[in-house]
Amino acid sequence: MMMNNGYQVAVIGGGPAGTSTALRLARMGLDVCLLEKNDFPREVLCGEFLSNEVSRELKDLGLYDKFLALNPNRINSFRLINDDSTELNVDFSFKSFAIKRSVFDNFLLKEAERSGVRIYQPAEVKNINKENGKFVLDVKDGENSTFYLKSDFVVAAYGKRNVIDKQLHRNFTNKKSGLNGIKFHINKNFIPGFIKGRVEIYLSTGIYCGLNAVSDNEITLCLLEDRNDFSGTPIDHLLRLFDKNKKFAEIFSNDFDPGNIQEQAYGTGNIYFGKRELVKDGIIMAGDAAGVIAPLVGDGIGMALQTGKIIAKIFGGKNLRGNYPDGIEAKYEEIWEENFRKRLLTAGIIQKIILGGRLKNASIRAIKCFPFVLPYLVKNTRG
Repeated sequence: MMMNNGYQVAVIGGGPAGTSTALRLARMGLDVCLLEKNDFPREVLCGEFLSNEVSRELKDLGLYDKFLALNPNRINSFRLINDDSTELNVDFSFKSFAIKRSVFDNFLLKEAERSGVRIYQPAEVKNINKENGKFVLDVKDGENSTFYLKSDFVVAAYGKRNVIDKQLHRNFTNKKSGLNGIKFHINKNFIPGFIKGRVEIYLSTGIYCGLNAVSDNEITLCLLEDRNDFSGTPIDHLLRLFDKNKKFAEIFSNDFDPGNIQEQAYGTGNIYFGKRELVKDGIIMAGDAAGVIAPLVGDGIGMALQTGKIIAKIFGGKNLRGNYPDGIEAKYEEIWEENFRKRLLTAGIIQKIILGGRLKNASIRAIKCFPFVLPYLVKNTRG
């Protein structure tokens, strides 16, 4: 069993929160490693929509032009269709994009590596202990061998759920939300009339479905399903949306067979949208590990990139050998709450509305009657 001599900061997770945090800290001159359990490029659950927040953060990182070279799909409008056929439309007043997470995450990981971050991949952290003031990470590599890695500080950016959450006894690990997320990539030929520059949302009771084009040939279909009152497979729930929302069924070609995409699903079960600890046993939580954003209320990737900036700010380029500088954990919680808590609370309210029944229909019809409301909501949750 190998023991690494140690780093100043170990970042767990190679998504936008982890890579942007590692990248910023490495640019500040810190000795940083990043551990990602999967081989890149890889897919994860995500609607793959990048709001104007993402553009701003990429510009701040000096990566915007390189990002544009990836040829992301430009999104300039939004359409929502309820199962009672009520429809809402709005044009965006800002730049937004769509791109596959496998492409975007790999792009950020490579940039982190270029900035001096030591990448361990595949490397799954199975346990974290504290010895003589240092964190000791128990890591399993791609050949199922174990090695140990020391660090002064740990940033956990491993996503919505991880085995480490249970080890740390985090507050949500025993809660059953019944909410599952599933993502499919569908060939554009099966949705022939889809407008490439538009994100579309289809609703029914207990189902939220978003679609946007992520390349010239593929459309992302991301489904959030409430399984508390419904059993069956993700495809069964997709078929239920076909049945309940006729306009959703109409966008697919006659030869589309939902059963054929079952093996292409990327999913996460029992998604918890409530409050989470931001620091646990001295470990700083980032991205979805700190709080999951609900559909329609904000950009999780944008939040992830902003979190990396917050962590870099509180570390402040200090010599981080030893303990955290006084008050650093409280400062992180304070800045994080200022930036995201109101959004997450709003997200919880809207999530209950869009997955509900009568309240959902009444709310959407009310927005339809007051056209100024939708542009305001979009600008303040996506701009």
